[in-house]
Amino acid sequence: MNNRKNSGVGKLSAIAIVLIALLVTVGLAVAVTNMMFPQSADVGTFSSTVCYLNGEVWINETLIAWGPVVPGGVYGKNFTVYNAGNINATYTMFLTGLPVDWTEIWNANGATVLPKTSAVGTLTLTVPVTAANVTYSWNSWVAVT
Repeated sequence: MNNRKNSGVGKLSAIAIVLIALLVTVGLAVAVTNMMFPQSADVGTFSSTVCYLNGEVWINETLIAWGPVVPGGVYGKNFTVYNAGNINATYTMFLTGLPVDWTEIWNANGATVLPKTSAVGTLTLTVPVTAANVTYSWNSWVAVT
């Protein structure tokens, strides 16, 4: 009879060990599941532009001087924008105050430029044959979107 009692205790001990091991395993699984570490990293996007006129860096509000021009003349300057940012950028040149009948066109207008690359174009000024003998002035803007 003693043997039966001992074997019953042994079975109970074995079952208890298995239950404890099962609980520990489930507890570890729950602990591992609960040890999630969400992470994030924001890479800042920025737009930065460098403009070049005839190969020289051209800074904001620097005069683009066409020099002496004649009625009916067509003049050109190399105008390049470099995308120094880390996102694509679209460059559009706008003019304000351009005299009536004058035209100025940048043939790279509206170009979308990848980071660390350039839009190279020619800025062409056409003076109408009716232009009077005075000094004209106007503004140009390069918008970045």
